[in-house]
Amino acid sequence: MLRRVEVEQHGRLFQACLLGVGQGVVDSTVDTGRADLHPVKRALTTGTYLAVAVFGTEADRDFVRKSVRKIHARITSSPGAEVRYSANSPALQLWVAVCLLEYFIDQHEFLYGLLTEEQYARAPFATARPSRRR
Repeated sequence: MLRRVEVEQHGRLFQACLLGVGQGVVDSTVDTGRADLHPVKRALTTGTYLAVAVFGTEADRDFVRKSVRKIHARITSSPGAEVRYSANSPALQLWVAVCLLEYFIDQHEFLYGLLTEEQYARAPFATARPSRRR
């Protein structure tokens, strides 16, 4: 259990390390999606997004993309803010996606052992290669 908690915290910290992502999380007024206020809902929402991204049809993915864009449109820096961000920024979304991939691989390797090169090559996100910390 200790390892799991440690890895979950690592994933959140990793995401927040990019200034725009971290500031957006801190400043967000969309309370329904905040992990610090609703961790189970946030986990379910993220899990659903990932499941649709990997296993959904193109229509499923399009529906989820539009829904996420609509919610993310409300998460932007205020005029004159020192740190400028938009939750719809492709660069910030890519950073979060790589963080989620890192978390997924950490969890998989915790349960089943290190992935082989062949498993990496077959992975749905094989083009995003996280560092091997072990």
